[in-house]
Amino acid sequence: MAAAGVEWFTASHINLLASIAAPTAVALELARYVGWLEGENRRLTEAINVEHDMIGRSEKMQEIYRKIGRVGPSKTTVLITGESGTGKELVAQAMHRNSPRAGKGLYAVNCGAFTEELLGSELFGHERGAFTSAHSLRKGLFEIADGGTIFLDEIGECSKKMQEKLLRVLQEGEFKREGGNAVLKTDVRVVAATNVDLQKAIKEGRFRDDLFYRLNLVQIHMPCLAERRQDIPLLAAHFIKKHGYIRTGPYPPVQGITPEAHRLMASYDWPGNVRELENVIQVAITLGSSLYIGKDDLPKEVTGKSTEPGEFDFEKEMLACKKALYEKALLIANGDRKVEARIIGVHPTHLALVCKQLDCSPWIDSMRLN
Repeated sequence: MAAAGVEWFTASHINLLASIAAPTAVALELARYVGWLEGENRRLTEAINVEHDMIGRSEKMQEIYRKIGRVGPSKTTVLITGESGTGKELVAQAMHRNSPRAGKGLYAVNCGAFTEELLGSELFGHERGAFTSAHSLRKGLFEIADGGTIFLDEIGECSKKMQEKLLRVLQEGEFKREGGNAVLKTDVRVVAATNVDLQKAIKEGRFRDDLFYRLNLVQIHMPCLAERRQDIPLLAAHFIKKHGYIRTGPYPPVQGITPEAHRLMASYDWPGNVRELENVIQVAITLGSSLYIGKDDLPKEVTGKSTEPGEFDFEKEMLACKKALYEKALLIANGDRKVEARIIGVHPTHLALVCKQLDCSPWIDSMRLN
């Protein structure tokens, strides 16, 4: 019997504690999960802090930086795929710079630029008299690059005989000079690139499947420029800095790009990818005469698309005009969002929200050219 004023621990108390414990456990588990996510985010942020010369902050480029951070320090063979002009060699350079082999050389070879005989000599070297023009012994890149990295661009253009030799050096780490019998050893990391569909080439009998699987241990795909349009302002600003010296005579140096020109560039498909964008900026700097690259400085391929008669999207046009006005204010503010907010007469927080809705964010850094 319970004493006066004292209540025994009953089933109702157990039920009460259980009802409290359940959500508490969920909250605790959620807190642990949030903590794990924050730690994972910090780890990923550190992982993408890699040395590279690539320009871009899009998610597709962030994923490439993450892969470089993970794979760069290893010895793993890497295959870089993507259209011509997307910057595959820049990925190879970043792989080398973020590896223990960075102190050694990176040697690049365009396999499609040589005949089979010359490519064999370039890669494996040759003995004197191996062929008509072989007047003396020559070391190849697999011998010279020992301890470093070789970048084989356009690997899909190699002949079947050359593919067999590459397979051997990848599997065994050994090779012979052209016309020689001595077996030479090498410790070289191979990074290859192609704009050819190698799996299709395998089905057509043009590429060895065993070499493909040996090369394709890790694949990094470079997206075409149309798949990362938000990087166009950053790339354009970079190329203006890079090629600004081209502008000569009495004309002022280029300071940026007008909102109209940016809009046209953002809507163009860029079949030549980043290389085409760089060429367009170079020509615009050379032939232009004003502070800002405008519509008239762009080639007709970029400006030639026009709306069909009768097609008119009022809301889309209004948003485009609004975006152009905000970007013009940013031009006047020399790329400073706080100054832009004062010019427009709004709070910086409100401006940031509007710019996010209008997708103006890439302008923040791309406008700071000086």
